[in-house]
Amino acid sequence: MSPHLEEGLIKAVFGIAASVGTYILKKLYDERFLGTVRGSRRNVLGEWEGTIAQESGPSGVPVELPIRIVFTAGRKRIVGRAEYEMPGTRPTRLRFTGGFLYDQLMRLNYKNLDPNVIQFGSYIARLNAGGDKLEGQYSGWGAVTDRIVSGTAVLTKVTRPSHEGSQ
Repeated sequence: MSPHLEEGLIKAVFGIAASVGTYILKKLYDERFLGTVRGSRRNVLGEWEGTIAQESGPSGVPVELPIRIVFTAGRKRIVGRAEYEMPGTRPTRLRFTGGFLYDQLMRLNYKNLDPNVIQFGSYIARLNAGGDKLEGQYSGWGAVTDRIVSGTAVLTKVTRPSHEGSQ
């Protein structure tokens, strides 16, 4: 094997190893403050429905909208997919990521699934003792309003994941 080819292969292997190592370290760093999703915290998994009440909608007046979210989780990280519809617009789909920071208190960051839409923010919520209600506040950038938005989101558990009984 020529020295140049050997040198190129070594650089490629180290480049790939560095990328994989960086990915793993970033994932560990991002999850360092999150609590494990176990015990009563597992109640967050499954389908939720509720209402978001935004302080100022597109026309400047408060607006209430129905929302549906499905949560899944790994050991620490919670991932959710949500959908709601602002009147006169197409359905909005959001991706939530985050987890429990203290006891039943969670922080979830959200972002619009459409890469062409600028919409993002955070939702701070509390899972009640019964595990069937999430109540909290959100703040972020609104795509339709084109400004900072905030409000409340109250969600009620609809279903538990079908595999929950086997864990």
